[in-house]
Amino acid sequence: MITHSLVERKSFSSYTFSECETGGGQMLQITCKSEDVEKVKELMGMVNYVRIPMGSKTNVSHGGYGRCSRYDIEQFHYAGGHGGYNEVLHIKDAPAGRCGFVYHSYRSARMGSSFVEMDSVENLNKLWELHWSHPINMMEKLGEQPGFIRFVECGSMMPWFYAVGDQHINGDFVIPDVFDEHPIYRVGRKFVVNSFRSPKQVRTCVGAIETTHRSGYRDGEQTKLRVFFDDGTESSCADTIRPVEADEEWIDEAMQQFRQALYEGRHTVEVPFVDGYAFKGHITVPREPKSKSGVYYVKVRARKKDGSETVVEAKRLVFVATKKTPTILDKLKQDCSNAKAELLEVLECHRLEGKEGRGGWKGVFSRPL
Repeated sequence: MITHSLVERKSFSSYTFSECETGGGQMLQITCKSEDVEKVKELMGMVNYVRIPMGSKTNVSHGGYGRCSRYDIEQFHYAGGHGGYNEVLHIKDAPAGRCGFVYHSYRSARMGSSFVEMDSVENLNKLWELHWSHPINMMEKLGEQPGFIRFVECGSMMPWFYAVGDQHINGDFVIPDVFDEHPIYRVGRKFVVNSFRSPKQVRTCVGAIETTHRSGYRDGEQTKLRVFFDDGTESSCADTIRPVEADEEWIDEAMQQFRQALYEGRHTVEVPFVDGYAFKGHITVPREPKSKSGVYYVKVRARKKDGSETVVEAKRLVFVATKKTPTILDKLKQDCSNAKAELLEVLECHRLEGKEGRGGWKGVFSRPL
C-alpha cells in the first residue's frame, strides 16, 4: 500500500491507492481517503460494472431520456410505449458503405430491436405512415415499399449507429464493452449452433457474458453463459454449440456463396480449396413436366405477320413428345413460328381419350396452324 499526503493550508489529508472488485467481477484501481477504503470497497461490491463515459456527438431524444451516438443523427419521428419505441433517423455522417436512412424499432429487452434501411427520407416517412396505418401488415408489405433496401434483425445487439466513442463495430452491430475475454467464445471464431428454433447453422461469435441470477426463492445463485453472434442472435441453455472444425469451413463458405447466388439470381457456385480442388454447384431451373403423346384438341389465339389476330382451332392435333418439344405448349409455339405467327394465348387444350384418341394413325404428322 502506497500513501502520499496533500497539503491544503493547515489541514493534512492522507489518500490511499488501492484495488477493489465490483459485484460483476471487474477489477478497479481506486484513490480515496485512508479511512474510507473499506467503505468504498463495500460500495463498489454493490455495483455490477463501471465504464468511463465515452465521447458522443448526438443525444437522440427517446421520450424522457436520451441515447448517445458518435454519429450526427437527426430524428424525424419518435413514438414509444409498453417498453418499446419506433423512430425514423437520418445518420448524416454515416461511414462509406452504410445506409444513413433507417427506421429503428425497439420492441423490448427480451425481443430486442431491428432496423430497416431505405434510400431516402421521403420513403422513410412513407414507411412511418404505413406502420401507423397498417401496423400488422407492415412487415408483409416491407419488400414492396419504394426505396426499400434491407431489413436487419438486431436481437439483443445494439445497432451500429448507436456506437459511442471508440466502440468497435462488427457488421451491423456494436461490440459491447461488457463482453468477457472468454477462452473459447472469442470474437470472430465460428461455431456450429444447433437450436430448437432453427436448423443447424454456422455462426460467427462476437463475444460472451457470464451472468448470475436466482432461479427460484430457495435456490442459490446460478451462473449462465450468454454467447452472442454477428447475426444478432444469442445462444440459450437449450442450444448445442461447438467450434467449427478446420475441415468444415468450406461448408460455411459454400452456404454463404449459395445464399449470395440466390440473391443475385446466379445459377452456378464455385468454392476453391487451398489444395487446388474446387467445389462446383449448379442450381437447375425446373422445367414443365413432359406432356403425354397423343391426339389433342387445341384452340389458340395468335398474331399474324401483318399484325392482325386470329383464332385457330385444331380438332385432332397429333403430338409426340421430343427433346425439342417436350410439352404441348412447346409444340404450339413451334407450329406458330413455322407459320410465321406469334402465339398469344391458349384458349383451350385437352388430350382426346377413348375412341377419339386411339386413332390408328401411322407416322408423325400435325395440322399446320
